Amino acid sequence: MSKYEMVENAKYVNLPAFFSLPFPEWLKNCSVQFRTPSNSSRPKAALFLSAIWFLWKDRNALVFRAVRSRPQDLCSTIIQHANYTELAKNPLCHAKPQLPRWIRWIPPAEGFCKLNSDGSYSSVEKAASAGGLIRDSLGNWLIGFTVNIGHASIFIAELWGMRAGLRLCRELGFTRVIAEMDSLMAVRFVNERREPDNLAAALLSDIRDLMAQFESCMLQHVLREGNAAADFLASLGHTSPPGLSILDSPPTGLRPILLGDQMGASSLRL
Repeated sequence: MSKYEMVENAKYVNLPAFFSLPFPEWLKNCSVQFRTPSNSSRPKAALFLSAIWFLWKDRNALVFRAVRSRPQDLCSTIIQHANYTELAKNPLCHAKPQLPRWIRWIPPAEGFCKLNSDGSYSSVEKAASAGGLIRDSLGNWLIGFTVNIGHASIFIAELWGMRAGLRLCRELGFTRVIAEMDSLMAVRFVNERREPDNLAAALLSDIRDLMAQFESCMLQHVLREGNAAADFLASLGHTSPPGLSILDSPPTGLRPILLGDQMGASSLRL
């Protein structure tokens, strides 16, 4: 504690009461009166209570075990404990844990198609890819795609996959589209019209322009467990030829996922 803080604290201590009150009242009184200056980031009563507790423990360690602490170590312990005590009072620290949830792919309403896309990044190859698929209201495969992008970030890959999917929807004549991706950041950048200062700006502009060309087009976030088919295709993009590859039929390894989605199979999200 600095000399300035000691002087400031002394202004608020009732000295007669400090030496004459019974211990329980003294403790309560000092906890209320002891405070730090308004420009200090240290906790108030918690600092006083932590100090007397650890000073008492340190005294006992010296008397009964002949263990002597360094003053700087003792001060550090007191301040750390006081900070943790204040932190524990934060309501966010007592938020209820999220309960496990069952997540599944949800088909679009009749008359709509659903586009799911995803991005992938390989730390080994230092390269990105994307992939996605379009299905109808019964979960039937309409078309799929992969994109071998090359050197790019995962954020760029996510946006690249969505742009490729929307272009396919337009070329195939779909007018009502629900688009989903599991990158919440990408969804927010598109929907909230955020403008990054990098190469993503052109992709975001293309996505918004494409969405405006449909009779109805909504982009929404989906949890990873509900986007498994797109995740499979995004990973497949790493081994695909450079650029865009159109898939008229689903790859063999993807078919169990598609069947599970059609049947409403769920995955547990802990």
